[in-house]
Amino acid sequence: MTIVRCNPLNTVSVLKDFDTIANSFCNRPFGWFGEVEGKWMPRIDILERENAYELYAELPGIEKKDITITIKDDMLMLSGEKKAEEKREGEDYFCCERRYGTFQRSFRMAEPIDPKEITAEFTNGVLKISIPKKEVKEAKTAKIEIK
Repeated sequence: MTIVRCNPLNTVSVLKDFDTIANSFCNRPFGWFGEVEGKWMPRIDILERENAYELYAELPGIEKKDITITIKDDMLMLSGEKKAEEKREGEDYFCCERRYGTFQRSFRMAEPIDPKEITAEFTNGVLKISIPKKEVKEAKTAKIEIK
């Protein structure tokens, strides 16, 4: 019989396992059930600069012609499609983790945006969208008489 010394810090292992499970849940766009077939979500970074917001989307393997950016009111919508490679006969996959299909991401802007001022660049699989901030006009003040 082997004697195992009790270490109360072993509970940290349980918390670490819980952390791993929680993180895997949060990193899946469609929860525990995996992705819906034919749908996926690109990773997005949004930065605030002095004069503009910048949105960076990871879109590896997608061609520029398959990406659409639209603006409606204060909503910026990014959509597109990553097309699957043609299957070649005689090749068997043991594992295939690359994602194919359509995607759509929407972002509500906190302030009004001018669609004419937005620019987009697509380089090496990364889409950069620059959204200039509008100048905030000082509010005019006036005293309102109560009747």
